[in-house]
Amino acid sequence: MNFEISINAKYCNTAVVSQYTSIPEATLETWRSRKSGPKFCKVGRNVLYDINDVDEYMNERKVNSTSEYQARKNNDNGIWGK
Repeated sequence: MNFEISINAKYCNTAVVSQYTSIPEATLETWRSRKSGPKFCKVGRNVLYDINDVDEYMNERKVNSTSEYQARKNNDNGIWGK
C-alpha cells in the first residue's frame, strides 16, 4: 500500500501517530504505560505527540540490517529495542 500522510500540526493524537508510523495505537498506549516509545504530552485527557519527537524516535532506530538491530539492542540492555 502506497500512501503519503501530510501532517500540518505540530502535535498529533495517538490515532494520527499510529497511521504516520504504522505502529498500532495499542502498542503506543502500552509503551506510554511502560515509560517507553516516543515522548508525549498529556493535556487533560488528551495524549499528544510532538511530530518532531516521533520523527526523532524513529530516526534513532534506523538500521541497515537485522544483525545491526540485534547488536544495538543487546548492547543497550534491551532499552534500545523499546
